[in-house]
Amino acid sequence: MKAEGAFKDMPEQPRTQLDKTTAAAKLIIDEEARERAAKGERLKAARAARDAAASNDE
Repeated sequence: MKAEGAFKDMPEQPRTQLDKTTAAAKLIIDEEARERAAKGERLKAARAARDAAASNDE
């Protein structure tokens, strides 16, 4: 017994303009969040280095 057609690819549902806009906005927001997190890590490392240098000078 063959199970032909049991796992057929479903045609992609048509995407509305709202769906497209929402997807684009999510991509932008996610990218900005990653950039903010990376910037925060760089600033944290810079502060730690600055504080270490300041404590070595004293």
